[in-house]
Amino acid sequence: MKSILKQSKLVLYLTSCGAILLLLSGIIGCDKSESSSSLKGIVAVDGTDGDSVVVRLYEYPDTEADVSVWSIPSQYSTIAFPYQSESIFDYRMQWQIAADTTDAQGRFEFKDLNPGDYIVVADGNLSNFGSSHYKENYGWSWPRNVRVDGSEADAGTLQLYPDTVLGVTNISAPVTFTAGRHWVLNGNLYIGSGGSLTVEPGTVIRVSAGKSIFVSAGGKLTCIGTPDQFIVITTDDLIARDPEEWGTILFSEGADPPQFKYCRLEFAWTAIESNVDGGSVEFCYFRSLNEALRSSGIPPVFSRNVILGAGLGVHCGASTNVDITHNVFQSCDPFSITMDIVDGGEIFCNWFRDCGGSDSSGSGERGVIRLDWVKNVEIYQNSFETSWYALTVRSGVDSTANIHHNKFHRMHSVLLLGVTNDRLRYAQPVFQYNCMTTVDGLYAHILACQHNNRTIHAEYNYWNGVQSPTTLHNSYIWDCVRQPAEPPCPCFLLEPILSGCGQVETLTGIPAGICGE
Repeated sequence: MKSILKQSKLVLYLTSCGAILLLLSGIIGCDKSESSSSLKGIVAVDGTDGDSVVVRLYEYPDTEADVSVWSIPSQYSTIAFPYQSESIFDYRMQWQIAADTTDAQGRFEFKDLNPGDYIVVADGNLSNFGSSHYKENYGWSWPRNVRVDGSEADAGTLQLYPDTVLGVTNISAPVTFTAGRHWVLNGNLYIGSGGSLTVEPGTVIRVSAGKSIFVSAGGKLTCIGTPDQFIVITTDDLIARDPEEWGTILFSEGADPPQFKYCRLEFAWTAIESNVDGGSVEFCYFRSLNEALRSSGIPPVFSRNVILGAGLGVHCGASTNVDITHNVFQSCDPFSITMDIVDGGEIFCNWFRDCGGSDSSGSGERGVIRLDWVKNVEIYQNSFETSWYALTVRSGVDSTANIHHNKFHRMHSVLLLGVTNDRLRYAQPVFQYNCMTTVDGLYAHILACQHNNRTIHAEYNYWNGVQSPTTLHNSYIWDCVRQPAEPPCPCFLLEPILSGCGQVETLTGIPAGICGE
């Protein structure tokens, strides 16, 4: 009897414990459900309801990754400008991780998200890639950066405005493209005498295939954004992928010079072409285009820009007073900068990476900078990294072209001296106080010795630890020592040779490499 009673008490005890455990687990389970991460927001559509708009969710890009072009300005305040997702992020080039369609009140929600940073975009234009959910003739909202930290996050209100669609348009009086909407150019835009176009910060201009903006004598175009509200000039192609999807912004002789600041220009043949003196292009982001800037005369000041994936970054032809400073050039192929018939200027404090191919995958004369018929130009305190040739120097580059205080790291080759086929003349730049580390090929390679027959001053350089001039001549430099035939190639004057990069600063007070490094 006592045994049965004990067993009954034990069963009752275990049952009670089980009930308590179930109750606790239910409480814990409810608490876990209530604290799961979610992201909510509202889409407001100007002129209509916010129903049936697709909202896309993206992971925030890893801008600190070494391969990211944005990792450079994050390390050096003297270069370009910091990443700003609301102005730089283009959802058309990214893979979404989720999508939701708004309800009748314009509400959307993403559930069960891991903690982290996300970007949300309301897509009134592309919508569900052809589904019935769309807002016809609407663009997309500005990207919104939202941090999810284990509770409910609020993206606020994403605003959609209707497109303003223009055919062939002639501007002969002051006109303003207002912010907060998309201006779609289905025809060429002409700004003529007496005409001016002011583009407000936060404006998006979408240019149809093959169309351009022409600024002629007496015309004026001003595109001045802000650090928080860039002006975006892009293709009208909804699934943007390639350069050359629209034409150019051309400033003809007699026009007011270009004024671009805090702009994003992408997918163009030549984003800006200037045939007038002066102007400025600053704090702009150029991406996936054939050329960023082509100019003649006195080019616009080109400073603090980011150029990613251009066929050619900047070309200066028949120019003087070139001013290219504090920019990042990445993945430009065949060159980041080309100069042809230039007298005077500087290329200072720029970072070049993966140009003309990488240090192991380029070919031919491709590389970072190409010089033709250049004098009185300084190239100094730049960083050259993981590219094919750093400098392709051809006919008519005399000793007033001074290449100094630069750093070359993980390059295939540093200096190629060649000739321009229709201008058979020597190249003789000065190459001093530079630092070279991890160069796979030749430090210098001289071609066409029948024309290149001038001595090259290359003293006071650090050659990746090689101290012997004999070793440099025999293994790393292709000059008169290795080509003694008639006519002999020019000779590189190497001594004194530095024993470390730090010696450059010791001797001159200026370090080799990027300013502020």
